[in-house]
Amino acid sequence: MHVLYIKQTKLLCKIELETALDDFPGSNTVYVDRGMPALVTENGTVFRPYNTVVEGVSAVPNNGRLSLVEGYYNDEIFTIDRPMFLVAPDGQCYHW
Repeated sequence: MHVLYIKQTKLLCKIELETALDDFPGSNTVYVDRGMPALVTENGTVFRPYNTVVEGVSAVPNNGRLSLVEGYYNDEIFTIDRPMFLVAPDGQCYHW
């Protein structure tokens, strides 16, 4: 029973840490990482980012933030139809 308690505590700490990291730049931030494997279930969080800008733009609320991992996003066509911030905290993002 004691081992189960330790595992539950570790899981709770992991969930709290993930939530804190995900909310750090603001609760309205959606993450995109082109290099994320397609097998991972995406939800736009820092640990499960979308792998396309189209998905990210669709998920960002008004005045939200789209955080893009460094990389080339030149094969996507998308329209931004509401105010949002585009940030690349770890380098440059290119789109043309």
